[in-house]
Amino acid sequence: MEEISNLFLEFAEHEYQLEFPVLYAIGREGIAGFETSENPDHSLTITDAENLSVLFETILKEVPAPRGSTEGGFQMQITNLSSDSHKGIYAIGKVGNGILKKNGLISVVRNREIISKGRAEYIFTYNGLKKEEITETLVGDIIAITGASDVKIGDTITDPEHPMSLPHLSIAEPTIQIEMSVSNSPFVGRDGDYVTSRQIGERLRKELETNVGLRLSPDDSYRNDAPRRI
Repeated sequence: MEEISNLFLEFAEHEYQLEFPVLYAIGREGIAGFETSENPDHSLTITDAENLSVLFETILKEVPAPRGSTEGGFQMQITNLSSDSHKGIYAIGKVGNGILKKNGLISVVRNREIISKGRAEYIFTYNGLKKEEITETLVGDIIAITGASDVKIGDTITDPEHPMSLPHLSIAEPTIQIEMSVSNSPFVGRDGDYVTSRQIGERLRKELETNVGLRLSPDDSYRNDAPRRI
């Protein structure tokens, strides 16, 4: 615990960051609490809890509730994108205000301008690492929506009747540039399965759909000038 306190002391920028509750947990037994006692074999026993109730109560007490209102229009800023071949692009973000229901009308707003309109064909929330489909959102939910077109990270998905955008997120420009051209090596074609310029170009164009730090500039000789930020 002393090492953790010293780490926070080294990196904290404000005094309030040095004040935090400390819980001890035994994962295999499903117990978490504040008080411990040391056993003869130097293992620890948690003395003020028999389950995870203390942990959950502490989370409710210490973690602020979502700031937002269910009144008014739906509002969510896109902070990530993903895609699959069945449902298309997933716009991922945290619900800031309002309620969205499945098949509800949505607008994509960028810099106070409506970019596109559509319907929330599917709405997913997350349970661990898995997506679970839901029919209605709550303020504070982290969700993934399909049905929005021409979306970028930083855009706001809103109710078409209240198209209010949040401040747009700016993305830093790429810092590394890579030029790709046809290989003249005697070992060309012997390493990998997808090595033609067409296949590489298709994969890069697919990556452009979700990677906002990537820029792709094909030239007339089918070389791909692909600066990207890493």
